Amino acid sequence: MRAAEKRKTVKTLARRARAGADPPARVIDLILYHLLHLHMPSAAAERSYARLKCKYVDWNELRVSSDLEIRRSVAVAPDAGDLVRRIKTLLNRIQSERSQLSLEFLSDLNKGDARRYLRSLGLLSPATIDLVLRQRKRDDVVPIDEHSERVLARTGLVPRRVSKTGIQKLLRRLVPEDRVLHFHRAVLDIAQRLCVRDEEAVKCPACPLREVCAFGRSRCRAAQRNGRRRGVAKRA
Repeated sequence: MRAAEKRKTVKTLARRARAGADPPARVIDLILYHLLHLHMPSAAAERSYARLKCKYVDWNELRVSSDLEIRRSVAVAPDAGDLVRRIKTLLNRIQSERSQLSLEFLSDLNKGDARRYLRSLGLLSPATIDLVLRQRKRDDVVPIDEHSERVLARTGLVPRRVSKTGIQKLLRRLVPEDRVLHFHRAVLDIAQRLCVRDEEAVKCPACPLREVCAFGRSRCRAAQRNGRRRGVAKRA
């Protein structure tokens, strides 16, 4: 992908997510909000988060509620059972360690100590940790998870065989600082809805990046060739 196409791709992604809600300010809210986005498309994650906030007085009430009851609020997730168990395990661990469901103390730690604590919880993806540090410690990291990496590699925005450090360097040059969260949200949404892991289930025709995506263009050309062959076969 040429430099001009990369800039166009970044602008397209940032523009698509610009209208989304701002992420929550409190750390524990932000973590749960992001967990939902890692398990379902953006619009569904926003609705699920709003339902949880409306249904439960606080996260402690959710923590002591039944798995079945919570699943009704996140049922759209294909792995809703695992997601609920992960959320409850995380909340129980924080409550056990801190005697309260708050992680605001992270603001008083330096970035290294804050990252080490979040990693010690053992349930957070690197992207969630990066998002927390970006929001609360003003880290310039671009949150990226395995789903995002898949989209970025298929489009050609980043090389397929490059380290996470290399991806960070590339994205810091490409993504304007004030568009990082929009970019992250849009890539996640495309990964969840369209650019799924199973290549046979990828929905390239519906993707906003199809015109600049190397993978999408290849699939569209293949579909056109197959269509022409079927047309010839019918006429014969």
